Amino acid sequence: MVRHATQLTCQFIRLVRYYLEHKTPWLAALPHFQRRLEAYL
Repeated sequence: MVRHATQLTCQFIRLVRYYLEHKTPWLAALPHFQRRLEAYL
Protein backbone atom coordinates (compact mmCIF):
# COMPACT_ATOMS: atom_id res chain seq x y z
CA MET A 1 0.00 0.00 0.00
CA VAL A 2 2.82 2.42 0.84
CA ARG A 3 4.56 1.81 -2.48
CA HIS A 4 1.33 2.44 -4.35
CA ALA A 5 0.77 5.72 -2.48
CA THR A 6 4.37 6.78 -3.10
CA GLN A 7 4.07 6.11 -6.84
CA LEU A 8 0.83 8.05 -7.08
CA THR A 9 2.30 10.98 -5.12
CA CYS A 10 5.43 11.11 -7.29
CA GLN A 11 3.40 11.06 -10.49
CA PHE A 12 1.10 13.77 -9.15
CA ILE A 13 4.10 15.98 -8.34
CA ARG A 14 5.56 15.38 -11.81
CA LEU A 15 2.26 16.30 -13.46
CA VAL A 16 1.92 19.46 -11.39
CA ARG A 17 5.48 20.48 -12.24
CA TYR A 18 4.94 19.77 -15.95
CA TYR A 19 1.75 21.81 -16.17
CA LEU A 20 3.24 24.68 -14.18
CA GLU A 21 6.31 24.79 -16.42
CA HIS A 22 4.13 24.82 -19.53
CA LYS A 23 1.71 27.37 -18.03
CA THR A 24 -1.27 25.10 -18.70
CA PRO A 25 -4.56 26.37 -17.21
CA TRP A 26 -5.77 24.14 -14.37
CA LEU A 27 -9.10 23.52 -16.08
CA ALA A 28 -7.24 22.11 -19.09
CA ALA A 29 -4.94 19.99 -16.90
CA LEU A 30 -7.68 18.59 -14.66
CA PRO A 31 -8.81 15.81 -17.07
CA HIS A 32 -5.23 14.53 -17.19
CA PHE A 33 -5.13 14.30 -13.41
CA GLN A 34 -8.48 12.53 -13.35
CA ARG A 35 -7.39 9.94 -15.94
CA ARG A 36 -4.16 9.28 -14.03
CA LEU A 37 -6.09 8.76 -10.79
CA GLU A 38 -8.60 6.44 -12.48
CA ALA A 39 -5.75 4.34 -13.84
CA TYR A 40 -4.58 3.69 -10.28
CA LEU A 41 -7.98 3.02 -8.78
